[in-house]
Amino acid sequence: MGDLNDVDTLAANNDLVRELKQRRPIDEAGVNDAIDWIERIVLAIAHVLDDEW
Repeated sequence: MGDLNDVDTLAANNDLVRELKQRRPIDEAGVNDAIDWIERIVLAIAHVLDDEW
């Protein structure tokens, strides 16, 4: 099995979940990863907007 952050692994897991028509449980690590990604996106948007002013 690949690294949990590997895009192919995430896609395969998502396909498996869809096939089973179940939602994966969300654990604390998953929540933290999602928050980290949101922070990165917000910082990237802020950087772009800052450059435009």
